Amino acid sequence: MTTADIVLLSLKEENMKLILSGFSIDYEDAVTTSSKKNEGFEVIDCERLDEWVAVAYSLP
Repeated sequence: MTTADIVLLSLKEENMKLILSGFSIDYEDAVTTSSKKNEGFEVIDCERLDEWVAVAYSLP
């Protein structure tokens, strides 16, 4: 089991949220698509400040 697997299990068991931030709008689609497609995260909130983005995710 990898560290990423352990983190995903912990997030799911504890009903915790994951926040990814510090990337620009140029990468928003790639980050969101990858998180949804590869790990099954759902977007629950998003904040933008000029070109910077932060997205909150949860596991279903």
